[in-house]
Amino acid sequence: LMIDYAKQRARTVVFSTHDRLHGLALADDVVSLIDGRPVMAPLINLFHGRVRDSHFETGKIVIHLPQDVRQGSHASVDPAEIVLSTSPLASSIRNSFPGRVVMIAEEAGRVRISVDAGEKFHALITEESLKDLELHLGKTVWVNFKATAIKIF
Repeated sequence: LMIDYAKQRARTVVFSTHDRLHGLALADDVVSLIDGRPVMAPLINLFHGRVRDSHFETGKIVIHLPQDVRQGSHASVDPAEIVLSTSPLASSIRNSFPGRVVMIAEEAGRVRISVDAGEKFHALITEESLKDLELHLGKTVWVNFKATAIKIF
């Protein structure tokens, strides 16, 4: 409805929501706010916690950060930066968490996989990857991402 309204009238529509996925699905451009200030990070994988000794602690998991990160209370990981695997990876990736697939959904030509790994992670993969990894609800997978993929604010 909103999309049709904006197109038919050649107008810009400003839409506010607390549902990040809904906002991303509807909008061409998204401005995310934390504590009333715009942040330049995707807020799909948004975690609350604290930075301590080059780690971000959520109370459920500990995320490795680059050495120069000293403070912040929110961490975000772009879903496109997450690599899923069916076993632990031998690589330079510093963050690797085993978890269970809890949701599989089609999204704009890709597949969104939600994994409960202590915290809930959302990853975007291709349909080919979905088939190759033989992913299904309940399957154990590893959520992997580099320390440099984390945005702290």
